[in-house]
Amino acid sequence: EGKTHLFFEHIHKDTGLGAIAVMTETPGGGFSPPEPVLSARHHLSYPFVFTWKDAIYMVPESGQAGRADLYRATRFPLEWERAATLLEGVRAVDATLFEHEGRWWLVANLRQEGGSSWDELSAFYADTPLGPFTPHPGNPVVSDVRTARPAGRVFRHGGRLYRPAQDCSGHYGRGLAIQEIELLTPDAYRESTAVRYGAEILGVGDSLHTYAFAPGLETVDGRRFIPRLPFFRRPRP
Repeated sequence: EGKTHLFFEHIHKDTGLGAIAVMTETPGGGFSPPEPVLSARHHLSYPFVFTWKDAIYMVPESGQAGRADLYRATRFPLEWERAATLLEGVRAVDATLFEHEGRWWLVANLRQEGGSSWDELSAFYADTPLGPFTPHPGNPVVSDVRTARPAGRVFRHGGRLYRPAQDCSGHYGRGLAIQEIELLTPDAYRESTAVRYGAEILGVGDSLHTYAFAPGLETVDGRRFIPRLPFFRRPRP
């Protein structure tokens, strides 16, 4: 309806658990205060929102629950109901869905017990975003801490397919890479790095996690440090 809505992870300062919140763009170009959208007894993050057949859906990251759930908006953007479970029995991290050549694809990191959620990307495909999803026989299709973890919506540009990815070499969210998906079929997967950005582009900080865009707007999600002691504060240039 002509409005831009920004969904994001909102950390509860007491529990440390994430929930999903939204801000709506205002006529003056700013955004409204955050409003709660979705919460659970487990951590929620990475709200992946998309449309299909005139309905609006969201897949929040819920790896702590051991599944990836799909929600449908009943009163957008504030009210949602669970519509399906896309993956079960796995700790799927940052599930990202997109349509390609007549199929729906889901890519995510599958965190093994005692292992990392940064270094291996798995792919699944289905006829619709409601599933059921079939694992790609080449899983994990990416084994590289520099490019495995999803960092936003897969998009097309200049007739090519690109996947934002986190560079977690050294530490979580060290940078952000844009991967070109060169080959994607039920039997094969190939990608290469088109461009990479370090977290230093934020100015002061050490982490850069996601990239998203809408007409006239680009957003990134990162972390920067603001010292509490005046002695350590550097004057702005």
